[in-house]
Amino acid sequence: MAYDPINLGTAANDRTGDDWRTGGTKINTMFDELFSASSAAIILSSKADVLANGTLVGDEITLNVANYYYENIDLGTDVIILPGGSLLEGSTATLSIITSASTKPTVTARDGGFAACAIVGTGGARINNTGGGAAIRVQDTNTICAIRRLFTTECGTALEVNDSNFLLDGWTIFGTAVNGIVMTGTLNSGPIISSFNPIGLSGKGIYINGDIASSDLRINDAIINSVAGNGVEIAAGKTIPGMTFSGSSSSTGGNGMKIA
Repeated sequence: MAYDPINLGTAANDRTGDDWRTGGTKINTMFDELFSASSAAIILSSKADVLANGTLVGDEITLNVANYYYENIDLGTDVIILPGGSLLEGSTATLSIITSASTKPTVTARDGGFAACAIVGTGGARINNTGGGAAIRVQDTNTICAIRRLFTTECGTALEVNDSNFLLDGWTIFGTAVNGIVMTGTLNSGPIISSFNPIGLSGKGIYINGDIASSDLRINDAIINSVAGNGVEIAAGKTIPGMTFSGSSSSTGGNGMKIA
């Protein structure tokens, strides 16, 4: 299909851009096309497969632009860079796990210019990091990333977001993890976070340390539990048009929700 970007308007909340339904329709159409190509996806069942389909520079393997199924991959201390226009999906044939022992994120979705990246789990698909780094990072201005049906059992932060837009639908975190979602920089529009279920975090459930340029932050059907930090925290001085929340947020050592 031809590229059809969301009209953000001239300024925040000036009502000259696309409405939510039109914007959502454009996003769904874009990802429907991306997901429909997954039948021809390249299967990554080992680190050797990852290296054969990408370029290694230092400890970062940048995949070629394509659609991929991942199975059981141990990256050692290397990490994956997922470029725009690519799909990384858990295989339906086996338990799908990507693990890194790095201080960097296991998978970084990037490539500015309204590039579309998608990370999808099927069944018990997992992305972990045993080295203290994040499981997934989404970065670069105007990158759009969809994350669906994932599990994480060990990581520093499950999802880091910087200057990017994202949609999240279904992510369960259990085991050893510090933070759930940490957002920094400026997001062009408010993210939609649905069915986000972190359990027993030692840090923050959702930490907003950046600005949202337009539209509300929406958190739907979330069950957020932290044993030390705050369930949901908005840092001081950050600009957010609005927020809707449904579900529960709790902490045995902090606040269920804190707006500084």
